[in-house]
Amino acid sequence: MSKGARTRDAMSTVDDTGRLHIPAGLSVRDLSVEYGGVGALRAFHLDVDPGSVLAVLGPNGAGKSTLARALMGLVPAASGSIVVDGTPVGRLRPERRVRLGIGLLPDFRAVFPGLTVRDNLRVAFHREGKGAVVRQRIEAAYALFPVLKARAKLPAGNLSGGEQQMLAISRIVVSPPRLLIIDEISHGLAPGVVDRLFGALAGLRGSCTMVVIEQFISRAITLADDVIVLSRGVVVHRASARDVTAAEVESHYRLVDPDSLSRGGRLP
Repeated sequence: MSKGARTRDAMSTVDDTGRLHIPAGLSVRDLSVEYGGVGALRAFHLDVDPGSVLAVLGPNGAGKSTLARALMGLVPAASGSIVVDGTPVGRLRPERRVRLGIGLLPDFRAVFPGLTVRDNLRVAFHREGKGAVVRQRIEAAYALFPVLKARAKLPAGNLSGGEQQMLAISRIVVSPPRLLIIDEISHGLAPGVVDRLFGALAGLRGSCTMVVIEQFISRAITLADDVIVLSRGVVVHRASARDVTAAEVESHYRLVDPDSLSRGGRLP
């Protein structure tokens, strides 16, 4: 069992609204995505245990963000299946996937720039309950990133890039989905900000299942239970995070012949 995977009873939690929260398992089989007839993902497959963390690594153009969008239903799959806790979701629209407990934290700043920081949080938590519950959620977000409280009355569009990402991630950490897909949240941010964001994600371990797409190899390995490396839309390496180094991962950042793999070629 991976370092993040535990029994479902051990991972089950009840939030302050009385709802049972159980991390979701993910199974992907033969997933292919094409843009204009060109394969961005080819016969991709993976399994992620409930409550565990999978790091998806690879060079630019490897298909990592395509994977995130396909899991969320933002791009159509040419073939294959996506199953979350036994429920096929490949034909579901993104909003239906959200209702099943699937969430995406994208690489861009997913905030409403014209709303204040506090109103952004109100919008994020309005489905959690009313009055005291929403206020409790907002205070929890402020406790996670105190700078947000200091900026509470400012429009989110006036925040720095790092502060906007803190706002986006605080909404997820305070009220996590059952399955969280994270697409390069560190993109364009200072190392100190990235450390704080990954610290917040580490606090989610065990409370939700995570697929972490990331450019900072060492940080991703430290957070993850398992690692896969993508290149040109195919998986070229799989390993346990505790058995792999950043240098080994980077050694697989090379172009491969995807046709050789589809013909049964062996993975490194």
